Order: sequence, then structure tokens, then C-alpha cells
Amino acid sequence: MYVPRIGNYAVSAIKLKETVSYTVFFYCGKANYFNNICILFYLCIMKYIFVLLSCVFCHLHAQHKIDLDKKITKELDTLHYLKTNFELKKSEYRGKPFSYLLSKMTRIYPRTVWNTPDIKDSTIVERSLFRFYDINYPILNETKMLIIWQTGFSYRTTDAYSRRNKYYFTNAEKKLYGSMIIKDILVYR
Repeated sequence: MYVPRIGNYAVSAIKLKETVSYTVFFYCGKANYFNNICILFYLCIMKYIFVLLSCVFCHLHAQHKIDLDKKITKELDTLHYLKTNFELKKSEYRGKPFSYLLSKMTRIYPRTVWNTPDIKDSTIVERSLFRFYDINYPILNETKMLIIWQTGFSYRTTDAYSRRNKYYFTNAEKKLYGSMIIKDILVYR
């Protein structure tokens, strides 16, 4: 077998598994059969290391997917909790102050509140949207509770509270909305 030399290095080209491409190896010393065997052994070990790392990566990716599925299940539980305890029992809450509904919320509490002005008069709030996530921007498939108020109240006041607290539902909003009378409840995703 002819082994070309570049300076003090011998160059060996080995054809791997009858493929068209060749792998070129540089190693120091005499080029002989034993060196080629060592290189092939090294390639096999590298192949198994690559396969092992690929399996580990796939496992980690699958574990991440399981964690995401658990989060989705948690969201579904939120929807189920709000629907069964508040929307289906809306007759219990109609005509009562919002503070009564808040006192019944034991597992989850509103994080942000967004107000919708009346269609006929934009200075009056007719409905409020309560969201149950810490994030202050819309999330795909998030659970929301829409409260329609029996009597409207000033949009200016609620807008000032919302801007000051960056739409988070704080104790100040709890006091503001606490005396408002509920007309209807709608929970949706």
C-alpha cells in the first residue's frame, strides 16, 4: 500500500462502508496496518459516542415535552376549576358583590384585570376581563373570566388604577371592584 507523505506526517485515506466519500487522517510516525486499525477503532467509538449523545438529547427533549404537557394539564385544571365553581354556579353569584366571588376563590386568584367600556357610552365600564397569569400580555389558550357588571362605573377611575398598577390585580383593585354587583359570569379560553 502506497502512503503519501507530507513532511514528517503520513497521510492515509480509508474508504468507509463503501461510500463515495473518503476520510483523510493525519498521524505521526510510520503508516502501517496497525495504525489504520486504530483509526477505524477510534471512528467506531466516536460513532457510538455520537449515537449515545443523540439518545441523551432525544431523552431530554422528550422530558421537556412532558413538562410542557404538565403545564397544559395545569391550564386545563384552571379552566375546569373556574367553569365548575363559578360559571356553572353563576346563579349563586348574580346580584352579589364581587368581593363575595373573590372570597370563594380558594385555589386561584386573578392576576390582571382589563376593562371594556360600554358600546353606547365609552366613559362607562360595562365588563371586566380577569386573567389568571402573571404575564401582562395575551397568552395563547389562556383561561379568562369575563364579569359583566349590573351597573356600569367610571372608565376613568379604572383606567387610572390599571395604568398605575400596570393592569395587575392588586389590593387597590380588590377594594374598587369589591362593591360592584355581578350581572353575569363567563369563563373561556
